Formats: sequence, C-alpha cells, structure tokens
Amino acid sequence: MSIGERTLVQDLPFARASAVGFVAATGSSKGIIALAGVNLGNISFANGWALLEAGALGTDAPPTFAQITSNTATTVTPSAALSAVPASGYRVWFYAENTINVVTSENVAQVGGVTVPTDGAGDPALPVLSAGTRKTILFASIDVSASGSSPIIAAPTNGTAIKIVHLTLQNAGSTATNVEVLNGTTSLNGTGYALTANGGGYSFDAPGGPGQGVIVLSADTALQLNLSAASQVNGWVLYYEE
Repeated sequence: MSIGERTLVQDLPFARASAVGFVAATGSSKGIIALAGVNLGNISFANGWALLEAGALGTDAPPTFAQITSNTATTVTPSAALSAVPASGYRVWFYAENTINVVTSENVAQVGGVTVPTDGAGDPALPVLSAGTRKTILFASIDVSASGSSPIIAAPTNGTAIKIVHLTLQNAGSTATNVEVLNGTTSLNGTGYALTANGGGYSFDAPGGPGQGVIVLSADTALQLNLSAASQVNGWVLYYEE
C-alpha cells in the first residue's frame, strides 16, 4: 500500500461520507459487499470508494478501502477482490466520486444558468449567494422505545415540507431493531436501518449540505420513526422546512 493510499485510509473516516451502512448477514463474498441498514437507491458510486471498518476482513484487519466498480441499492462490487469475505455487522462508509473535467479554457459567465455578478473591475465576485438561499436549520431529538410508529417532527401546516440534512440513530437497548424513516406513514428506507443491540447505530449526512441530497418529505407531512421491536433508540435530526 502506498503512502497516498495509507493517507486516504486515515482521512476517509473523517470526511463527509455520502452514505453509511453495515455488511449484511448474508450475500457477501470477496467480490461483493452485501449491505444492510442503508439503501443506495439509484445513486451510482462507480469510481467512488467503500471503506470497511477495522476488523471487517479479519480480527486484526485495519480499515480497508476498495474502489467501487458498480453498485445496486443493496450491493457494492469492488474493482478488485477483497482479501476476505467481509463479516456481517461491520460498518461501511461510501464516498461518491466528485470530478470536474476541464477540456478547454472557458470564460465562466454563468453558473447553473445564473449570471455571475462582477465587481467594479469586471471580475467574478464569488461566492454567489442569492437572496433566500440561506436555510434555518432546526433540531429535533429522538427518544423512542416502543415498537411501531412514533412522531418525531410534527407536520408543517403552511404547505412546506420537512427536508432532512442530518440523521443520527443509536440503539441503546438490548434488543436489535429495524428503524424505518416514515414520510407520514410511508417508509422511505424499505424495511428500515438494522440497528444491532447495545449500541448499533446509523448516521446520514446530506452530501452537499442544505439543498443538495437531503431527504425530502411530502408537503404538510410529519416525520415518524417505526421500530420493528421495542428498544431504546436515541438520536437527533437536523432539518429545515421549505
């Protein structure tokens, strides 16, 4: 492993991951990482990276990264075979490729179809922040223990929608449970994030921050969590309404 690769392994856990999940109990091999507790949907992580938690490939194995060739909603295919079959229950962080290709020099006069403002000398005056783009981030705590649905954020009443920027869940109870994020009564994550007993957790960060990659609920709809089994689940939500 090169110095650059070691640096990447050291730095990735502290970067903002696009998604975080767990190795599933079944379905994994040296060429496939089967996932639990996360649904990648139709997002492509091709040429991005998967980072396996220390111990996932063996008792003394360090954190291990693998470049991703392709993925489905619940599996990831590394570009090269792993050294061992990943063990279930270990965390996996996912990092999408972010690339800007400049083929020729360009006179950038617009960004996203919006004319870039200039200063007195005619040079671009960046960063650009249009009126109304600032978001007021709100906080909601999570403290649920009963199986079934529990309200977390009340439904807005002015035609706006709850948009989630960050979600943290931790199972402090002695019973494993799946936690569904509900858009009213409709699950947004299938059968839910699988939280193991006594500390199993899940965390979501919008990849681009407010306005980009957020979890969006329907207008005038409450956020609820549904536990498959009674257990003490704590955490918090950062969100805004728009």
